Amino acid sequence: MHASKWNSILFARSASWARAALFLAVFICLIGSPRAETVRIVTPESPPSAPVRKGMRALEDVFRAREWDVSVAEGPAAAGVGSPDVEIIVAPFDPNAFPPEQAKLFADVVSDRPESFSIMRFQRDGGTRIYTIGRDAAGAMYGAFDLAGQLEAPSSGASIFDRVEERRGAPTALVRGVLVNVTRDALEDSFSWFHSEAFWTSFLDRAARARFNLIALRGVFDMERAGFVNAAPFFSTESGADPETASRNRASLNRILQMASEYAINVTFETTPPDPGALAPGDLRLGVKSLLDACPLLSGFGFSLAPDGTAQRDAFLAILGGMTDAGGKTQLMLASEAGATGMADALSRQYQGGTVAEVPLNAARWGLDYILPGEAGSAAQAEETWRMLTIPRPYALLFRIQAYPLMETVPWGDADFIRNIMRAARIGSANGFIVELAAPYAPHRAPDSKTSPPDLRYSNWMHDRDWYAYDLWGRLGYNPEESNSVFIQDFQTRFGQDAGEAVFNALQQASGVLPALQPLLPLMDESRRLPIVMRPPAALADWLVRPVAEPFSTRSVRDEVDFLIASKTDGRRSPREALVKALDGAARASEAMNALNAKIHPQAKGAQGLLSDREIKRYQEWRSWSLDFQLVETLGRCWLDQIDAAVQYGLYQNTNDAAAIVACTEKLKQSTNDWKELLDFTGKRFRAMTVFTPQGFQQKHWSDMETPFDSDQALVSQAYTYWTQDQNWTGRIGHWPTPRVTPHEPFLVTASIPPRMLAQDLTLVYRNSAGDTKQLLMQPTRVDGIYYAEIASDLMVAGRLEYYFIVKINGKSTDIRDPKTGRPYTVTVSNDDQPPRMDYLRHSINDARDHATILGDFIDLTGVAEANLLWRPIGATSNPDGSSPWNRTPMQRNDPQFFATVPLTPQGLIYAVEINDRLGNARLYPASPEIPYMKIDSFTQ
Repeated sequence: MHASKWNSILFARSASWARAALFLAVFICLIGSPRAETVRIVTPESPPSAPVRKGMRALEDVFRAREWDVSVAEGPAAAGVGSPDVEIIVAPFDPNAFPPEQAKLFADVVSDRPESFSIMRFQRDGGTRIYTIGRDAAGAMYGAFDLAGQLEAPSSGASIFDRVEERRGAPTALVRGVLVNVTRDALEDSFSWFHSEAFWTSFLDRAARARFNLIALRGVFDMERAGFVNAAPFFSTESGADPETASRNRASLNRILQMASEYAINVTFETTPPDPGALAPGDLRLGVKSLLDACPLLSGFGFSLAPDGTAQRDAFLAILGGMTDAGGKTQLMLASEAGATGMADALSRQYQGGTVAEVPLNAARWGLDYILPGEAGSAAQAEETWRMLTIPRPYALLFRIQAYPLMETVPWGDADFIRNIMRAARIGSANGFIVELAAPYAPHRAPDSKTSPPDLRYSNWMHDRDWYAYDLWGRLGYNPEESNSVFIQDFQTRFGQDAGEAVFNALQQASGVLPALQPLLPLMDESRRLPIVMRPPAALADWLVRPVAEPFSTRSVRDEVDFLIASKTDGRRSPREALVKALDGAARASEAMNALNAKIHPQAKGAQGLLSDREIKRYQEWRSWSLDFQLVETLGRCWLDQIDAAVQYGLYQNTNDAAAIVACTEKLKQSTNDWKELLDFTGKRFRAMTVFTPQGFQQKHWSDMETPFDSDQALVSQAYTYWTQDQNWTGRIGHWPTPRVTPHEPFLVTASIPPRMLAQDLTLVYRNSAGDTKQLLMQPTRVDGIYYAEIASDLMVAGRLEYYFIVKINGKSTDIRDPKTGRPYTVTVSNDDQPPRMDYLRHSINDARDHATILGDFIDLTGVAEANLLWRPIGATSNPDGSSPWNRTPMQRNDPQFFATVPLTPQGLIYAVEINDRLGNARLYPASPEIPYMKIDSFTQ
């Protein structure tokens, strides 16, 4: 696909579909008596376009693998000749090319969006005819790939007609790109993946089947420097490359471009400006022109914008000059970084060939299943992202999705999570996305590898390892509503019918753990550059002061302690609830894989001599995944136990209830055991993570990580010892009140008195809403100084329960009540766990456009206690990490309405509303899983 097609996709320019199949109507005729196992694959194009050939070849390979008699024909008169069992027509067409009657007939066959397709099937006279109709050549290819995938999946022997599902496809994201890093050692090694035609044949076929239509090359990454250097000196003699190097690298790049165009895939190249003084602007300009002249199929070329582009302005202008000298036919690609908005605007207006800007989606705050623009770890980036999303803008916009943090070390592929990301990525009318998977960040070869055959190169293996990720991100980027059944088919093709479905389902279940952990972590562990899966849990003290990555969506551990004490919610995610749910799925994934292993392993072991090399490799692959799922489950349990320990420690600090510190000790023990189990799993095969640092590449392993377990145990032991020696008791009891419980369930009450107080007894006095008053002598636990009592379930009736304690020390009895009120502790006994609902929510702006009023109507059966407006100005930042804090403003009541007025900046603001009922139930509105806030747009443009 040439630059003109690139323009038509990005800027919605009108296009003429030159390869329209004017004679499609000829194909709607009867087929004769079928012959055994014969198939004819037909296209009306003559000669067929390259993408249509790729689609037809995929279908041809499927049937030849089944030893069918396959024939291929082209031209408008090719269909209907002879009587094959199956006739497949692969045809791009333009409805406008048909007479009115026929155009009306085909109007609903295929969407009018570029790269759309439709699969239809007909059965006549014992034979089957299948149409794969595309809006254009790319759409016809996608339809053929889809059909081939259906036919490749294992089946129980159903006929071709019954196995084919009629489908329609139309892209949601017009541009669907995947990143490939070009490394210096890959350019310099003539056996590397970059120079390998076999690698690109496999990679491009995989990308096209996944519906990607853009390969974004980025380089050159210098492994020794652990950073990027300008690409021109590797491709052009004018910029310093020797003729042999420049010729070889250009030849390989041109081969990649030609091969990609045959799959209707555009290729762009993003580099970085050279260091000041490293390359004269004139030489850089000549080098860029030389490269673009020699590689005319390159669809885009550009560079990343530094936080302050002023120092590099000469280099920017030199690159733009080279692009202009080459005819200005290549898109200018701007990878936006912090503070580069003004420069991006200026450069895009200066270059007349069209500009595409890439904006990070959630950046380092990965793990949120919705988009939070502007959160890239710096104040300038926050403002820039919002500005780039403002329409109108002088460039097309692509979101850059950094998926690799979730899949650098273990398999990850949560289809629902990806669906939400893809739906959210439509904000700002973005034109598409470029996803960064794990493989591009792998070195060309493993640091400890001395292999020489190209198929043993480390990077080759990494790209092959992520095969399923390309399918998920590409197919769901094309259509977020794509059914999981299509992915199950791919897994069945790879692993077999039973194992394939089980492995896919296990992947979905196990993939919830890492996104549940990610929001709890700092944005980036720069000191060790470790992916989330390899970071050890934090220390207890750190948990209680650490902010979460995005406080709007997730409570911190400190907040969790406060809300547990108050028995309230606030509509945000608990730092442990999401992890508990994810761990339940991971446990079921591990169980399913273990059952599958037990079922298949004896069969595979007994049939080693009968299995092909491919079957053995696939068996080893899903056995490896089985260990990975157990690893993820164990890692998640380790973190959950550590978080629970931190919560209990926080409860002890606030309530002086020693029962919490005992629970903290038990959780710490469990977390320590989880880590030992994790080391056992990873020790079964040395699974090191290769990371790059300024000092070069290093390998990290779980056993290398420093853990806080010993220091935490010492901290808790010290706290417990201090409590047992407490001599400053002044009539209080360590007690964590529970403000709310469920009716007709036993209610456990605990209280703590330091052992040195020598309490003779402790009595619980309570009264329920029915007026029943009782006294219970509290029983000592196995831990000296901690007491408990259980109120029977039949006394836990709905309503209000009051209680207090009577303690006797040295023969003197003292009442212990709520120290805040001086009254008995109160408990609400209720089944109501439903938060208030919203009838409507809207906003208005005053005439001066400096304030906004948010108005809502909220309803709850027990009554709305309060409503708070959460809001944040767009472009205003004050947090240390560069993000803008969420302000909380109480809304005024005007029953049944609530309202609040807040300042409005010219850039606009985002807001949500937290509604609380009288029982502590809360909800955030809007409750969209994609974009859980409302936006007041900028009025600066």
